[in-house]
Amino acid sequence: MAEYTRFGKPEQINTGWINMATALQKSLLRRYHTICHQLGLEGDQKEAIKDSYGVASSRNLSELQLRQIIDQLLTGKKSNKPTSEADRWRKRVMAAIGAWLRSLNKSTNADVIKAIACRASGCDRFNKIPVSKLRAIYYEFVRKGEATEASKQIKEDLLDYLKQTN
Repeated sequence: MAEYTRFGKPEQINTGWINMATALQKSLLRRYHTICHQLGLEGDQKEAIKDSYGVASSRNLSELQLRQIIDQLLTGKKSNKPTSEADRWRKRVMAAIGAWLRSLNKSTNADVIKAIACRASGCDRFNKIPVSKLRAIYYEFVRKGEATEASKQIKEDLLDYLKQTN
């Protein structure tokens, strides 16, 4: 037989707290989705929000995170917290691919750069690329850029040599 305390059975106490916590979280989650709908945020934008917190689903957001997101959406202000690791790596990848394209005298724009990154990763959407692949892509394009610059230098040296000998 279960031992009773002045607050009831221990199982009832724990279950009560869990139910209240999940009810509050469900309420915040519902409010978050309502605000997103009112602001006209689409799937990609909602996904970027949840990706910045490093969760796979908005259901995995904590109450504190949901409150922060709701406050940011209502005030329209950016958060003071630094960008997520994935966002930093996405920016680095875009910069590395852009630098490589410029070294080849190719036109660059965000769509072309994102398409190249998606092809390199095998993902269909840029924001879906995991951090581990973003790192690999970044370092690969940095190496490509260095190799391109080195080959340009060798070509120039070779041309100078041929001009001197002729």
